[in-house]
Amino acid sequence: QAVVSISCDRKGEKIICMTDNPEAERKHVIDYCQQHKISELSIPSQVIIVEEVPTLATGKINYVAIKEKVTQDE
Repeated sequence: QAVVSISCDRKGEKIICMTDNPEAERKHVIDYCQQHKISELSIPSQVIIVEEVPTLATGKINYVAIKEKVTQDE
């Protein structure tokens, strides 16, 4: 899974989580953050479930491809 930040006219930025876990839900993230006293600013506004999170040839997360995918979907 990976988390990216994209521009948002209303709030300045929007946090998006992309994961290949079909059971992932934003509610689980909210519950975890509340239990661990993590700021609401850190909670993704959206969780996107994909078959495979984009990676580079080195196996690292491809954040550029994720941002492109997220902005295309909006």
